[in-house]
Amino acid sequence: MRDEIVKYLGTVMDSTAKTIAARIAQPHFDVAKELNKMHADGVVERQKRTGGGNEYLYWLAGTPRATGPSPAELAAKNSVPFPPAAPAAAIPIAGEQPPADPVVVQELLAELEAERSTSARLRQEAETALTSLQAAIATVERLKQNNAQLERKIDDLTLGPPGSKGPVFFTVGRNCDSKRHTSIEKARKRANALVRSERETEVHVCAPVGRVVRGVEWVGK
Repeated sequence: MRDEIVKYLGTVMDSTAKTIAARIAQPHFDVAKELNKMHADGVVERQKRTGGGNEYLYWLAGTPRATGPSPAELAAKNSVPFPPAAPAAAIPIAGEQPPADPVVVQELLAELEAERSTSARLRQEAETALTSLQAAIATVERLKQNNAQLERKIDDLTLGPPGSKGPVFFTVGRNCDSKRHTSIEKARKRANALVRSERETEVHVCAPVGRVVRGVEWVGK
């Protein structure tokens, strides 16, 4: 991985750990750890990115930058660096991982916090959408129930109650309310009674042949 990082940094002036990871197709955390080791070994240099929060720019050590360094920086870059003598106790034991760089850890924590905030926002939007969907489903079910009740009421008024035997008849006059009957005999009896009592001069005995409901022009019997 170090060779890939050095090869990529040799083609650019500087780059961030996130960009380097994307260019060499390696995990961001692994690249950040390797950059930490390379910085400790003096292979790369770094500087906090202007306006970039906790993000750092990395470039190969000894590479001149186009940002116009100060004379002191140029003198330090042109001088031949001598590797610092590391004490014997600082030599890492085989298999032992070096301590994490606080800068790298801070960058990763900031990125993790941003992803966590995005996940929380998406979860809230999903819960809101689910609540709206459940309310819409409840409204549709309520409308279906109301429509079914209206259908049953219309059937009861025009075709008779469910399970009724035989046809349904109506007696209709001018002065009295219309009435439904379950047999022609009952309808004829009421019609005769209304005429004999002079409450009506004429009573019609009717049988339904169909009905009209909302949304449907005609429903035949």
